[in-house]
This record gives sequence, structure tokens and C-alpha cells, in this order.
Amino acid sequence: MESSEMASQRDAGVDLGAIGIGAGILVGPAGIVLGALGLRRAATADRRRHAIVAIVVGVAQTVVVILAALGWSWAAGQAGAGPSPSGVPPEIVIDGQTVAPTYSPRPTPVFTPPPTAPDEPPITLVPDTVRGGYEAGDVAPDPDADDAGAVDSGSTTYTGPQGDIELRRSAWETPEDAAQYAETLQAQAAGTLQKSGTVGVPPDGQYWYYDDDGQSTMVWTQGVTVGYATGAAADLQMFYLELVSAS
Repeated sequence: MESSEMASQRDAGVDLGAIGIGAGILVGPAGIVLGALGLRRAATADRRRHAIVAIVVGVAQTVVVILAALGWSWAAGQAGAGPSPSGVPPEIVIDGQTVAPTYSPRPTPVFTPPPTAPDEPPITLVPDTVRGGYEAGDVAPDPDADDAGAVDSGSTTYTGPQGDIELRRSAWETPEDAAQYAETLQAQAAGTLQKSGTVGVPPDGQYWYYDDDGQSTMVWTQGVTVGYATGAAADLQMFYLELVSAS
């Protein structure tokens, strides 16, 4: 057991615990070492407390520094490597040396709208000529069609191989409008309905053929257009076939 004189001499020495607290704040391991030495040499309760605090401070500072170093190292590694494209290894070997590739960011795609389709050419309602020797005379609007709401219209008389053929033709907003106006023209047709059917060439449509003692009338729709023609039976049917096939 130590004598009171020895204890007094130890008490009179340097308080390593107190020094260790200050050192541990700056350098954790130094605080741990000084705290341990101070704990061995402490002769009073105050110095023991100082030594224990120095050890605790030193351990805490050391842990904080280690965690900070690990976090900085991880962050630096993430920033340097950058994201690796899917399916590509984070390292490649070039000439026997392993290197970390760098990846350039993909450019932002720029949307380029498709070119605007050119406007469809206007429908030629009343062509100057129709194959088979038919020549158009002066062309004028069709007042009946215009009054009914047609988008465009035309009427003329063609000179044909066997006689004249009168044509009235109009264009409408929709095929439904065209079909409705065709019903009006059917009511105007003279003679008896001989036959009707589907126009055999596009655009789709219907036709109605009337005969009145050799003078015939043809009414038809073709998409958004409506036709009404009158003339000699044989000549009219040929004219109709050539006109709709050229539309």
C-alpha cells in the first residue's frame, strides 16, 4: 500500500488526464495514450476522472476521423468512376493494364417533326378532255350544287363521237354529304332505273343508271364527289367509265 508521502508526490506531478483531453480533441490516439498513462498514475479522484474523459474523447475523435475518411474515400470513388452503362464492366484491360473507362453522357435526343405532307392536288371536277374523244365546252359553276352547300362545282357540255353529253359535277366536305346530294339528283333523273352498283375504281362510290327511250342519265358518287350526266345511252356509259377511271 502506498504511503501518504508517495501519494502526495504522485499528486504533485503533471495531470496527464487533463492534457489528454485537449490532445484527444485534436488527435484521438494521443488522448487515448495520455488518458491511459494518467489513469495509472492518478492518485486522486479528479485525476482519474480527467484520465477517463481523455480516453473517451480520444476514442470518439478517432472513430469520427475514421468514419469521415471512409465516407470521403467512397464519395471520391463514386465521383471518379461515374455511372457505368448497363452491361459494361467498371474496368477494362488495355495492353495488359487495367484502367477504369470514362463514359460520355448521351446527348439529349432532339425531336424533329416529320415534314408536312404536301397538300393533295385539287380534284379536277370537269376535265378539258375525257379519253374516247370527248371535248369539254365552256365550264361554269353548277348553281344547284352550290346552293346545296357544295365545296366546288362545275358544269359543261362535252362533244362526243356520237353526240353531246351534259355533265354536272360537285365536291363535298364528306362522303356522307356527297351521298345525300346524290339522292337529290336521283329524284331529278328522267326515265326508269335500269341498274345500280358500286363504282369499280377508287375512291369508293355508288352509281345509278336511268334510261328514257334511249336518252340516259347517270348519277354517281366517288368519295366526296357527285356526278350527274345525260346523253345517248351507248355514248353516256362509255363517257362515265372513262371519267371515273381517270378521277
